[in-house]
Amino acid sequence: MAAEMEWRRNRQDDLNCQSWHPFDINTQVYLIKSYFSDEDYEVSLYDSAYGMWSERLDQVDIKKRCKALNPNVEAPIHQILKHINKSIEIQKSDIEYNFEYRYQEDGNQTITFGFRTHLAGVPFNWTFHCKLSTLQELDLHLIQPLWMMVNELLRRQEELKKIIVSKDREIDDYKSTGARCSRKQLETSKFDEKSFMNEMITSKGFEDQIRTETSKFVATKVSELYKQLMIKKTWLQVQDSYKFDEPFANSLYDMSGTQRETVAGTGGVGSWLNKLPPSLVPNESVSPEKKSPMKKQKMAASSPQKEDNSELKRRLELEEKLAKNAEKAAGKKKKKLKF
Repeated sequence: MAAEMEWRRNRQDDLNCQSWHPFDINTQVYLIKSYFSDEDYEVSLYDSAYGMWSERLDQVDIKKRCKALNPNVEAPIHQILKHINKSIEIQKSDIEYNFEYRYQEDGNQTITFGFRTHLAGVPFNWTFHCKLSTLQELDLHLIQPLWMMVNELLRRQEELKKIIVSKDREIDDYKSTGARCSRKQLETSKFDEKSFMNEMITSKGFEDQIRTETSKFVATKVSELYKQLMIKKTWLQVQDSYKFDEPFANSLYDMSGTQRETVAGTGGVGSWLNKLPPSLVPNESVSPEKKSPMKKQKMAASSPQKEDNSELKRRLELEEKLAKNAEKAAGKKKKKLKF
């Protein structure tokens, strides 16, 4: 538990652990999740008709696109990214969003998702050009998390049923001693799991839930559960693949759970995601074996001094003990002379 808490404090955030948010554009609901750093961004968009789309841009490409879309905007790259991030964190009523399918010359289809807003009073436009994601990415960001969420909710349901049953037993115990509910409308019948399940299947709420739009799926509580499951999954991957008793340099995984991208013979340079927290990077500039000459002299001088002090203390204790023994012997002789 302590290792996990330390990892959570120092972990590097990434797209995997971000929540989905609904965007209602032209009566169609899309799910969007994104991750922004000071230099890059990753955006994923889920469209129920075609699947998942994504775009990743680095600092150079962001500057080029910003110059093309907003020639009058002059701002640091981190400020531009911060503004874009705030604009798509959740759908905002004062921002105009647009969505369009496009076909490229090579026949591949892309999705453009954009918005219009203002940055420091100046009109600001941005467009994401998303390409169709791979099946592995769809599985990673949607299918696997959905199964994990279902299993987790079922586990919680079982735990709640155990609590209800134990509460029923507690109420029966109170009633057996003569206790009664002060208000009749608060009385409840014993929990019966089979009756409860049948009631849920035939209830109006069950039908309404099936008709629910996708946006309801990413309600606040469900969105938070998705995030916590993905964080926990990343930690388990780190725990399984990373040996904590080995130096960080020998590990193929950083503390974010992302495999490092290394180049043979060059020592390897990780991607922008693969950055170890400063507190976990060993300080190679200071060797623990090196000591200054002054420290060596102090240690050499203090060592014999400590030995002399301990020898003097031992001698004093021995002399004190001998003196006490001599006093006891003298006392015994005086008693014999009196008799």
